Amino acid sequence: MEKNVYLSIKLSYDFLRSEEAKSLFLLCGLFSEGHAIPVPYLLRYGMGMGYFKEVYTVEEARSRVHTLIGKLKSLCLLLDGDAEDEVKMHDVIRVVAVSIAEDEHMFNIPNVADLEKKMEETIRKDPIAISLPYRGDQVLPQRMRCPRLGLFLLHTIGLCSIQVSDHFFEGMEGLKVLQFPGIGSSSLPSSLDRLINLQTLCLDGCRLKDIAKVGQLKKLEVLSFRDSDIEQLPLEIGQLRRLQLLDLSNCWRLEVIAPNVISKLSRLEELYMGNSFKRWEKVEGGSNASLVELNGLSKLTTLEIHVRYAEILPQDLVSVELQRYKMFIGEARGRWFVKSETSRLMKLERLKSVSILLRNPGMRMLLQRTEDLWLETLEGVPSVVHELDDGEGFPRLKHLYVESCSEILHIVGSVRRVGCEVFPLLETLYLIGLANLETICCSQLREDQSFSNLRIIEVEHCNKLKHLFSFSMAKNLLWLQKVGVEECDELKMIIGPDMEKPTTTQGFTEINAEDDPVHQTVVVEGTKMYGYFSTLGGTETLRFNKHRKVMARSISGNVLLSKLDKSDREALSSSEVSVFMFYVLGNSNILKYGLVSQWKG
Repeated sequence: MEKNVYLSIKLSYDFLRSEEAKSLFLLCGLFSEGHAIPVPYLLRYGMGMGYFKEVYTVEEARSRVHTLIGKLKSLCLLLDGDAEDEVKMHDVIRVVAVSIAEDEHMFNIPNVADLEKKMEETIRKDPIAISLPYRGDQVLPQRMRCPRLGLFLLHTIGLCSIQVSDHFFEGMEGLKVLQFPGIGSSSLPSSLDRLINLQTLCLDGCRLKDIAKVGQLKKLEVLSFRDSDIEQLPLEIGQLRRLQLLDLSNCWRLEVIAPNVISKLSRLEELYMGNSFKRWEKVEGGSNASLVELNGLSKLTTLEIHVRYAEILPQDLVSVELQRYKMFIGEARGRWFVKSETSRLMKLERLKSVSILLRNPGMRMLLQRTEDLWLETLEGVPSVVHELDDGEGFPRLKHLYVESCSEILHIVGSVRRVGCEVFPLLETLYLIGLANLETICCSQLREDQSFSNLRIIEVEHCNKLKHLFSFSMAKNLLWLQKVGVEECDELKMIIGPDMEKPTTTQGFTEINAEDDPVHQTVVVEGTKMYGYFSTLGGTETLRFNKHRKVMARSISGNVLLSKLDKSDREALSSSEVSVFMFYVLGNSNILKYGLVSQWKG
């Protein structure tokens, strides 16, 4: 690397006035080359190392991490990752970070053939942090005599299991953060109990059967068994009274959690159990943990769980208002986890009756605050609004996915009862295999904010649906970017009349498509659609905020975009016209195209 490049990056690092930002930057340099840096693990390692001053909760630490990441990005020391909870470090920046870290006795050991020799060299340098890549054919030292070592991160390369000596942790009594994934043996090394100062322990992807020894690490604040094969959470885990974060995600073999273990973790703030334990007892006193135990966790702010039966949910699932949650209620066909960047997700699947759920005030509150809602194979639900939302119109919902709910007739039932805004923040709407769905909205929307944030709608195999949008709904779609329709046999048009407001007069008064260089898309496949718009009347105004490119594939019948005769087009010739591009692949019968943009006067 050229000297001036190094000095320029080093100057940016020196410019950081915050020691916390410098520590986080060097921590990022310890992650594997070419891999994304997961922000949740920056949080966990930083907490364990005590990087964040005057921070007393996980939520405060998370906020601090995001603030520090923002500072590092502003100096181009970090980059956005592919996912919201990831960041990246440019290769050139990383070289400098590794160099600076070595000056601070923090070593990112490269992937070398002679690991044992490299480890001996590193240990002689009195390290305070080590990041070590590990291949399955390598041998770890019998002992790690590093009295000043505070952080040890081991990264497995490929699919491999780690065999480690019982004496490995001897001489590491000062260790605060340990990431040791992929342990292949059924029990932990006996020397683990020497790590009396350990605050963050990540044993992800391990094949452990006996984890009772972890209960002796009384200073633990963060504990993760993510993706591990553990089958039970023993009584000893209840001794970790300082534990703030427990991650049991994807521990799909976890069948037993000893009663009262969870309730003893009185400082627990975040509990992750997605795609994991689901044998919750209805009441306390059984052979397994009860959901009632969660109610005693007064500091809990984040919860991810799977509950198979709605009837075992306590009336007050938690005693505090959750800031983040991912909850799956019902039987799963497969793995329940849904990738989502929102903070509040709920999935309801294979419930024969949702009435039990809706009689639970705690669950009603969580539904109202949900940002991402998945509904699959539900019975007894003729509409989403107002059957599931307590008449509030889902004011915070951003994403809605509905699949295989055969009794749903409408997504929005009659709004006469409440007169509220419906889905004011909704961005994506997916409707899949709703055999009896007749309309999205069965009545005229009165509020301009209903559906006003919708970006994407995709509809598949809804064979009773005749049109997507009513006119009162369509005129709110200022930000619509994509419409996808596939195999909806009875769909005749994209925009149709309001059921509660019959229209007879032909034509629109005004249609606006504001000038924008981004072309948006409507895709219609395998559907016998004959019209884009229905016959509408009155003095309504329909406004679109983007250009649209409408594509129709394998459509039988005529495709009508709008009724504009020659005189209409001539009258509009002086306007700034943005043309709707309407393509029919495999069908040359295009009747009309061209709509008004930026209407003058």
